[in-house]
Parts: sequence; C-alpha cells; structure tokens
Amino acid sequence: MALFSLSRAAAGAVFGAMLAVQPHAAQALTLPPATSDVLCGTDGGNIAAPFACSSTYDRALVSLDPAPSLWASGDFPGSLARVQAGANARLSYSFAVLGGQAGDHVHLDITALLHWATQGSINAYAFTRVIVTTNLGEVTANICSYACGAGTGVTDFYGDLHVDALSGAINTVAMDVYATAAFSQDVNSASAYADPRISIDPLTANAGLYTLAFSDGIGNSVGQVPGVPEPAPWALMLAGLGCGGLQARRRRSPVLADPDTPTSHSARGSGSATGHRLTA
Repeated sequence: MALFSLSRAAAGAVFGAMLAVQPHAAQALTLPPATSDVLCGTDGGNIAAPFACSSTYDRALVSLDPAPSLWASGDFPGSLARVQAGANARLSYSFAVLGGQAGDHVHLDITALLHWATQGSINAYAFTRVIVTTNLGEVTANICSYACGAGTGVTDFYGDLHVDALSGAINTVAMDVYATAAFSQDVNSASAYADPRISIDPLTANAGLYTLAFSDGIGNSVGQVPGVPEPAPWALMLAGLGCGGLQARRRRSPVLADPDTPTSHSARGSGSATGHRLTA
C-alpha cells in the first residue's frame, strides 16, 4: 500500500510538472468588444452612427475585417451658404498574446498605414492616428496637414512600430481620423485613412510558441488606401452595414484633433517606431 501511495504521489508530481510547461494559450481569455463611432457634420447638423455615415459633403466609414481601418472625408463646395463639412471616425479594440508562459515578454511589430490628402485652401484639414498600448509600453503614429508636431505635412506613413507585451495580458489599439473643409469661397476637400496590423516579432525568443487573439470581428491585415467612394456606392455600403436605422442626428460640431496630440510616429515606454513615405 505504501508503494502504491508513493507511485501515485510521484505520478501526481510528474503530471503537475507537465502542466507547468504547457502553453496557457488554451486557457479562456475574454477580450473586450471593439467599439467604434463615426460623425458626419455639415453646418452643425450632424449624423452619428457606429460604423458609417454619409451626407452630400462628408463621409466616414469604420471597417473591422479583413483590415481594421478608418476613412473620413469632407468636401466644401465653395459656397458661402455652407460653413463647414467634416467627418471623423474612431475605433478601439483589444488583443492579446497567447502561448508560452503567462507573463512572457514578447516583442510585437505593428505595421501602420496612414494617409491623408487635402485640396484647396488651408481651411481643408486632415489628421490620422494609431495608438497601441500594452502593459509594457505605448507607441503612437500620427500625421496631419498641420499642427500635429513632427507629423505635420507628412502625407503618408507606412512603417513599423515596435512594443513589448506580456503573454496572457490584454492590450488595446485606438485609432482615429478626422477630415474637414470649411470657411472658404474656394472649393476644398480633405480625407484621412488609418490601418494597422499586429504581428509577433520573429526575433522574439521561441516566437513560434505565440499567437495573437483579437476582439470578436476584428481582422488583422493591412489593405490599400482606398479612393474616395462616390455617393451611390457609399449608399450601398451603408445599406449593407444596416446602419441606416442606427443613425441619430445630433446638434454638435465635429471636434478638431487635440492640441496635445503626440508627435508623428513617436514612442513612449518600451516602444519605438520607424517608417517611410509611400511612393507613387
């Protein structure tokens, strides 16, 4: 009997050791859902919705899959009857590194595609930004037409952000774009786009042990900067998303980018960023 008890204890110890070295990727991890909102506004009469909005002079769209991306545009017809046309879009979602041991430090690469364009006077303004936050650091990439620090005047950013994350921890991605055209007798327009992709840095020790999980419905690829959709195709997209019944009119004006916006592809904590302009 003593021999049996010893064998059972030994077996238990071996089984416990086996569990200790198993990846925790199979453990349940509930990620918060993605949240998004868009706002289209002309002369202070605004349309708010979760994914898409459109009027004669402004449009905004949030896409979750296959690439989490944002698009906003505003067009001013050059008539004094119109004061301002603009749109903004925001998206926030979560992701986690799974595999290895809980608390492992894992290096992440975030490929960010940012773009904006303006035409006409200085009253056309565009801004786009991506922020990735983990327990170990935060990285930011942003560019704009003016007044956003080092990113001012850079029309395209396509580069890598680098940050560390803990395996098993929940991290966040926040994106926002803004485009407005206003206060001019001349025709002017603006548009902005943002699209990030996250991957495990292949130089991470035992990189093959780790995978990524995202909030439900979120894809993880980088697409291409789209052209400005015409009103008819945009209306079809709105119908496909089923957002028509979710739109609500509000009496507030779109808000310009925070004056404390971090500078272009800046880094805080353990993160870093590199990038370059796109070429035609």
